[in-house]
Amino acid sequence: MSKCLFITPKVQVQGYSWCKHEPKVVGIEAITSKILCKGHNNSLTDLDAAAGHAFNAIREHCYRENQHRKVSPLSELMVPPAVIDAKLLERWLLKTLLNLSFKGDLFIGEDGTEKGVPPKSLVDTCFGSQPFEGKAGMYVAANLGMWIRSTDTIQFAPLIKDDERILGGFFEFRGIRFFLDLTKEGLQHPLSSIPGVGDDWKNANLLRPFLAINTHVTPLIVRAIIRFQW
Repeated sequence: MSKCLFITPKVQVQGYSWCKHEPKVVGIEAITSKILCKGHNNSLTDLDAAAGHAFNAIREHCYRENQHRKVSPLSELMVPPAVIDAKLLERWLLKTLLNLSFKGDLFIGEDGTEKGVPPKSLVDTCFGSQPFEGKAGMYVAANLGMWIRSTDTIQFAPLIKDDERILGGFFEFRGIRFFLDLTKEGLQHPLSSIPGVGDDWKNANLLRPFLAINTHVTPLIVRAIIRFQW
């Protein structure tokens, strides 16, 4: 997980073997894993920067909007929407999924042939040398009227088929839910039919490409608070 997402030197972590049942507070440097050479790591800094920008833009925008709402609902119209580079964020989600799955006990993607090792096709997509194929890529999971609890949290859970292969990943990014699909044909079943999917996801629709997140300023006035640039 990219260090630039966080504004404090310590974070609360849960889900790994050493903190599976309860969260633990650790320093960010303590959970850094150096699995790339310096050259390849530097070539992915634009993805980290894009994710950091998205995280900070959402954080700052929600704070500003809350301050304007206290003054006057119409004053929110003065706040320009946050603009997020969707293509870079999409590749950052892939990078993060590959990092968290590396050296694990599962095959990665449709074409993975060695457990815990991503196939070359996904590595090439991560580095931007080839696009996502077919219906693979980043989706937003949303439903009409949903509430976004924008707190400094990031959550990840893999989509696993037959207990042996990772075919996607569920991310929650400051309250906004993303699904990264690794399959060319796209997800074949609704989220509600997938075992283990959380209640917040079950009634969501997967949207791609998504262009904006809107909010009601008044019952009759809707404005974009976040725009995704593809």
